[in-house]
Amino acid sequence: MQQLDNKTASFGLSASIIILLSSIIVILKESSHSFHQALASITGNHWASQGVVDIVLFFALGFTFSKLNLKANTSIIVASVILSTALIVGYFF
Repeated sequence: MQQLDNKTASFGLSASIIILLSSIIVILKESSHSFHQALASITGNHWASQGVVDIVLFFALGFTFSKLNLKANTSIIVASVILSTALIVGYFF
């Protein structure tokens, strides 16, 4: 896999974390009515609240990581997507 520059690696790592976090939030929303309601109370819709959390954390983590000298490649994003898919599919089975 191709080596990424610092900004791309930083936001790629951020995306990987957000992908996993988003999967965990979906599982928590499906498992806990109170968590589902808490998210819904933030913006009026649980999906919108999840989107806001994801976007804010994506940029916060991306800019934080960009201050570090990260070395990463695209395989971390691929692994994150595969793991997240397995988590959600596993939960619903």
